[in-house]
Amino acid sequence: MLSLFLTIFGIGFLLFIHEGGHFLAARAAGVRVDVFSLGFGPRLWGFKRGDTDYRLCAIPLGGYVKMAGEDGNGLGSDALNRKSPAWRFLIYSGGILMNFLFALIVIPILFRVGVPLQSPVLGPIQAGSAAWEAGLQEGDRVLSIDERKLHSFSDLASSVALSAENTLLIFQVQSADGTRREVSAMPHYDEARGFPSLGVGPAFDLVLNPEYSGAPLWAKDETPWGLNGVFFQNTLEMRVLLQEALLQQKPFELSVGPSADDTRVVTVTPTPLPDTQQFRLGVFRMRHEVVQARGPVADLLKPGDLLLSVNARSVRDLDDFLVACLQASPDATLTFRRDGKSITVALPVFSSLQWASALQLKSPSGAPGIQVLPGHAADLAGLQTGDRVQWLGIQTPSISLGGTITRFEEMPEILAAFQKSVESGALPADAELRCLAGHQGNVQEYFLKPEATATHSVPLGFQVHQEIVQEKNLFAAFSTGLSQARSMVQDAALSMKRLVTGRISATNMGGMITIGRATHSFAQNGLMSLLFFLSLISIHLAVLNLMPIPALDGGHLFFLLFEIIFRRPVSERIQVGFQTMGFFLLLGLLFFVTFLDIQRLFS
Repeated sequence: MLSLFLTIFGIGFLLFIHEGGHFLAARAAGVRVDVFSLGFGPRLWGFKRGDTDYRLCAIPLGGYVKMAGEDGNGLGSDALNRKSPAWRFLIYSGGILMNFLFALIVIPILFRVGVPLQSPVLGPIQAGSAAWEAGLQEGDRVLSIDERKLHSFSDLASSVALSAENTLLIFQVQSADGTRREVSAMPHYDEARGFPSLGVGPAFDLVLNPEYSGAPLWAKDETPWGLNGVFFQNTLEMRVLLQEALLQQKPFELSVGPSADDTRVVTVTPTPLPDTQQFRLGVFRMRHEVVQARGPVADLLKPGDLLLSVNARSVRDLDDFLVACLQASPDATLTFRRDGKSITVALPVFSSLQWASALQLKSPSGAPGIQVLPGHAADLAGLQTGDRVQWLGIQTPSISLGGTITRFEEMPEILAAFQKSVESGALPADAELRCLAGHQGNVQEYFLKPEATATHSVPLGFQVHQEIVQEKNLFAAFSTGLSQARSMVQDAALSMKRLVTGRISATNMGGMITIGRATHSFAQNGLMSLLFFLSLISIHLAVLNLMPIPALDGGHLFFLLFEIIFRRPVSERIQVGFQTMGFFLLLGLLFFVTFLDIQRLFS
């Protein structure tokens, strides 16, 4: 409830700051202000003091200050149109100046008090991405990019997203062991996201689920150090081991304590959630074909090799392979297939980070291969790990589902349609799915009885890793704050430029709904986090209003600059035409970003 109040207050405060700048500048110039409004449309509440009607309106999409003579027909000395171009320039720039002033005051204070930010530490790295190609590793801390000091993961993400095309970025990086190195990387343009990307996410911490009402699994001074007897050496190992344990939906043991040398074991039992049953076959997609093998692995594996097993334990993808390596005995063996022949070698002793940095895997071409989970529907029907599913479905006189399988994603879609048909009575409860599968040309027919399995929950979750960024004295805080504010202004200006040039897709734009959701997210982290985000939005609002767009402050400032330079105003006909065009442009933009907001809500 508090975070919701802070969200509403924060957005309202930004509107108040901007319109307040116009109001104060108008009063300083001796211009009469008839209306000071937060929001548009019908008046919900307000009061009148002096000549000004202060009001709160129904549509919270901005605000406005209505001044005497704004329409150009004012006759008194307190009318806007009777003031000099310099005074009018100050009035129209008042909101922009207040937005910048707010950020310049607040940001240094936040850095002195301490502001929680997402740490610039790398989380999961996508194999084959720009980060992977550059040799960046999960757990690396990025200190700077092209000499720009980073304070948060957002700084990192914006530096990459706003980079120029085909530009090599220079990263100063600190490894988890404290070693520093310089890394060069050229971001790849991400078509799906609409901007350049490194292919890396933020680092996460394993935390207790805040909705968990039972006894805490560990104390405040304790941390998880291992799972089922295997101790984590880094966040990558923690993530893949926990991921594998959750897939099994069975109790597992966490080693927790103040240090790795002082731990105790707690048992975590997945709990089935009511009314969440889904039909499952007990199969996983195989992504075990080598695309790239580099570094020390290059002498062992070649593109096209298929990873089969570690100590006879089948592996389905890179994460599963890392788990198998972590759980393997010292004399473990690795089996892979090359040119149709199985090859078994001693498993090389590499760290999980080395393996993850050296291997890129994909699904083999053709019909999707599967890993079969023991004791479940596919296993009971006789399917085996490594089989390729070529056809899956059911055909009766009244219903036809499924067909030829070319992608693994088609299988859960068919299974969902099958479940819907059973639950609606269109198919009997004991209906089975027909499957054609096999490998090495030996295709057989199987009949699978999908099992209804509940979704399980555990009192654990992942939370983006945060840290308090705080300077030791006011001078350092002021210096850091100014540097951060300058970077924010540059990012905001570059964002506008990249949107116009198409380097960033317009689908990344957001309206009041997106801003409200983001504000609420920051408000949940406390007042300091919210104020930092409001400073960022305030700067973006100032930069947007600086642009010479008709109907925005920048449009008015553009006409006034013309008047100051050429000592004559732009003709009223041109001004009216541009303002009308600007109004419809902004209206169209409002509908566009609102459509994107709604699309995100339901996606």
